[in-house]
Amino acid sequence: MRDELRPTSERRPRCPLLRMLPATAAALLLMLTGAGADRVAAHEDAHAPVVVTLDPVPSRLARVTIQLQHTLGDQLLVENRTRTPLEVLDERGVAFLRIGPGGAEANLTAPAWYQTVSVEKRLVPAEAHAGAAPVWRRVSVDPSWGWFDRRLRSEPTEAATGSGRWTIPLRFGGVPVALHGRFEPVPPARGVFVPRITSSEQPFPGVRVQLMKGRVPALYLENTGDEPVIVLGAAGEPFLRIGPEGTSANVRSPTWQRTGKAEVTTTAPALDAKAAPKWRTQSATRSYAWIEFRAAPPGVEPRGPAAAGKIVRRWEVPLRHGTMQTVVAGEVEWVPTAEAPPRS
Repeated sequence: MRDELRPTSERRPRCPLLRMLPATAAALLLMLTGAGADRVAAHEDAHAPVVVTLDPVPSRLARVTIQLQHTLGDQLLVENRTRTPLEVLDERGVAFLRIGPGGAEANLTAPAWYQTVSVEKRLVPAEAHAGAAPVWRRVSVDPSWGWFDRRLRSEPTEAATGSGRWTIPLRFGGVPVALHGRFEPVPPARGVFVPRITSSEQPFPGVRVQLMKGRVPALYLENTGDEPVIVLGAAGEPFLRIGPEGTSANVRSPTWQRTGKAEVTTTAPALDAKAAPKWRTQSATRSYAWIEFRAAPPGVEPRGPAAAGKIVRRWEVPLRHGTMQTVVAGEVEWVPTAEAPPRS
C-alpha cells in the first residue's frame, strides 16, 4: 500500500492474502472474499455498515508499529522490534498474545487465541478456559502478528449512529496501556477500486490463473500439467504447491497463516519464512483459490481531480514450475463513481 494513500492513524509495518469454477469452490470463494462488498473499509456485519478506525497510538508505544487493516475482517497488525514484550489482553485481562524479542507467542490455554486468529469461528479446545494456567508457544519467529479481534465488531445501535468506541487493553513491559478507536458510519462511496491481472492468464503451459473480485481479491490457479506449481509468499517463501497430487500448503508460511485457512491447534507449527517447508495436504484437486492480500486495494480512497484512473497499487505473485519462474502481475485502479462499471 502506498503510504501517501494511508490514513495518518495507520502506520505501515515493515514485515509482512469469471470462468467456470467447481460449485463448492466458487461458493467458498464468494464467502471468503465478501464478493459484492463495495467498500474496502466497510464493516460487513448484517446491520448498518460502519468503518472501524484507530485512534492515535499511545506515546508509550511510539517504537511499536501498529496498523488497522480492513481485509476479510477488521484486523490489527503489530510489529514490535523493541526489547520490551507487548501483551494483548482479553476481556478478563488475560494475555492471549505476546509479541517481542521471542517473536510472536500464543497462550494456548486462552480462548481468545482461538477466537481471534481468524474471521471464521474456530473450535476452542477444552483445556483453553478461564482460569487455566498460561501455556506459551511461539507461533512466529518474527516479532509481528495480525489478529481479528472480536472487539472490533460493533453493536447494531452503534452501527446505526456511529457513536460506538472500542478498546483493546495491552501490557507493554508489564505496564498497562490500550488501543482505542471508533465505529463510524460509512460515508458515500466516491468510486470503486478495480483490481486486474496485467500479465498472461496462462503463465506456464497447462497452468491458468484468474483474479476473483471481492473486498480482498482471491487468486485462482489451475494446473493440468505434469509438474506442480509452487506459489511463493510475501516473504519469498514456498506458500502453496498445486499439481498432479493435489494442493498442499506450507504451514510454516506466514502468508498461509494470513489467508485465514490455516488450522489453529495446540500443536500449530511455528511460522518461519526461512525454514524448510512443511507441506500439508489441503485438497485432492489440481486447482485452488486463496485470498491474495498482495492484490488488495488501499484502505483509503484517493482524492482530487487527478485521482480518476489512478493506478493505486501494482502487485506481483511469484510462481515456480520446474526450472521455470515467472510472476502473476496486476494492478488496482481507482475509478470514480461516474465512471465505475456496474455492480456484478
